[in-house]
Amino acid sequence: MNKTIFLLDKKSLLEVCGPYLETEKRPNPEWITAIREDYLRNIRQANQLTIRTNEIIKDEYGSTYQKGMDWWDKHFAPLPESPLKPYIFDGEYYFGAKACYERNLIYYVREAINVSGASRILEVGSGSGRNLISMALTFPDRDFEGLELTNEGVTLANNLIAEEILSDNYSIWAGCEPGKTPPRENIKFTQGSAALLPYEDNHFDMVFSILALEQMRQILPDVLAEIRRVCSGNVIFVEPFADFNGPKDQEHIEFKGYFNLSGDELSAFGFIPLIFTSQILRKLHMGVGVYFGQVQK
Repeated sequence: MNKTIFLLDKKSLLEVCGPYLETEKRPNPEWITAIREDYLRNIRQANQLTIRTNEIIKDEYGSTYQKGMDWWDKHFAPLPESPLKPYIFDGEYYFGAKACYERNLIYYVREAINVSGASRILEVGSGSGRNLISMALTFPDRDFEGLELTNEGVTLANNLIAEEILSDNYSIWAGCEPGKTPPRENIKFTQGSAALLPYEDNHFDMVFSILALEQMRQILPDVLAEIRRVCSGNVIFVEPFADFNGPKDQEHIEFKGYFNLSGDELSAFGFIPLIFTSQILRKLHMGVGVYFGQVQK
């Protein structure tokens, strides 16, 4: 690789999240502190940890994806149509739409695909298909596959690429011109478990996940072994790594039963880090890191 992944800074964050990030109004730090403390107080009182089994994940996300196309489209509405949520970037507080957070998460995946030259790419936990459709539009000369646990997610994704044209809201989020035909020739969605990937060894030269491994704590060793098996090149994981979450954030992660590995721990699963950064817009209760690495066979 002779190119470099550019880390987000305040200027590039505004460029990436433009239509979804409020630039005139900022959250009050005291208000942010009160929200975080109130949240932690509530989870302590609940005193009930979540064990994220495949059955729980299927029920939770399957019911979300069943909401269908109208829900999906509203999800990508720019400001001022979307409600504001508070976020943190590089120690500063911001207001933004939910789609702002998600757009910032895929920034590094696009960068990684660009610099690596990967031509066959798998997303583990492709959900509604929003990330992968965006990638397939950006890189029409690459092949993309999405592995999703829920039938509802695969159905929604396939319905989206069957549309005559992409919606205006999604086009804005994906960074493409309005009126685009969805990608169909270079994208495919499959239902299955990440602990038993239905692909041959070294089938892909890049595998990525965006807040999907966070749901797989119970089966994580099997999932990482499978990713290593099917990938011959690079991985990029955008996940809540322990390195970027303090004690209060860890309370939230433990309560939710999320992924909690450190970046260093991935070496035991056969991955070599190339870039490991927290330069990304994060939620109040959970930090996210970006791990761009190489598979070691």
